[in-house]
Amino acid sequence: MKKILTIILLVLVSALLFGCAVTKVADIKKEDMIGKTVSIHGTVKSTFKLGSLSGYTMTMEDGELLVSSKSLPAEGKEMSVKGVVMKDSIIQYYIKANE
Repeated sequence: MKKILTIILLVLVSALLFGCAVTKVADIKKEDMIGKTVSIHGTVKSTFKLGSLSGYTMTMEDGELLVSSKSLPAEGKEMSVKGVVMKDSIIQYYIKANE
């Protein structure tokens, strides 16, 4: 019984760790990532709002990514965001934040 509980606990902890893993920029900028949900963590470099388009640039350890978002955090804020990887012909890879 003790062994079964240990195995169940390990499976749950693994699911939490891998399900919420922060993804690196290099991992996101791949064709097979389009449409997948990822979590990233970094610092907001700058924000923008142009008509109905809004978002911010997130600076991470290994690069920068654009995040499309209705809410605009303060520049310089360290934060995590979860969203779907998208690709556009002009801005290339970006994250569409879950809101």
